[in-house]
Amino acid sequence: VAVGDALKDANQATDLVVQALEDFHYDRFVIELDEQDAEELMIRLHFAGRSARPLTRGGITLDPVPIEININLEGPMRQILNDAVDDTSDITNYSWTEGDGS
Repeated sequence: VAVGDALKDANQATDLVVQALEDFHYDRFVIELDEQDAEELMIRLHFAGRSARPLTRGGITLDPVPIEININLEGPMRQILNDAVDDTSDITNYSWTEGDGS
């Protein structure tokens, strides 16, 4: 079972969030890094925007509404990131495309 499918089945609120994220147009995306000590790193992600299409639940259609999501990751993130970079050392090209938010 895909993570999205599992979340949709969790409850009505998570189902709506998963639907919104399937075609999400963001207005703001923020990443904050806070080094706690030599081993600990806190990563805070904040994004805000709205779904590009109406959401449905139980036969009811809802207009897109603003959504803000905060995710905080704390722990040995520096080691996790270093391991991820080591695992992808064969990647020769990386590009970032920023959407226009519409």
